[in-house]
Amino acid sequence: MTTIVIKIGGGEGIELGPILDEIAELVNSGTRAVIVHGGSHETNVVSEQLGNPPTFIKSPSGHESRRTDRRTLEIFEMVYCGKTNKGIVEHLQTRGVNAVGLSGIDGGLWKGKRKGAIRAVDGQRSAATICPARSNRATPR
Repeated sequence: MTTIVIKIGGGEGIELGPILDEIAELVNSGTRAVIVHGGSHETNVVSEQLGNPPTFIKSPSGHESRRTDRRTLEIFEMVYCGKTNKGIVEHLQTRGVNAVGLSGIDGGLWKGKRKGAIRAVDGQRSAATICPARSNRATPR
């Protein structure tokens, strides 16, 4: 039996329904699937609704990332592990797929270390080092 890994993004405008319908057809025809999903747009919406608007930083090379403090991480968990993950499971279950939804924290599936410091730039390209271990302070460089 073949197993495939499917990554579904979480940006604005992605319609999960048709994608999940196709996945259900694959699974119901004998293919095993592992779904890795996003939820960035929904996280932004919920963050705004909860009065914790998202903050983004840019690395010196131009890569943009979400600045994730403890409150933002809690919102991520609510959206990714709760609303999005369980919505996917529910959709697949209604189409005959015995789906299970896990997050990286479940059973210690994924572990990572927090960076000691992150280099970021503001709009004028002046660099700062963000030290998350020290009260989320930014120190100019």
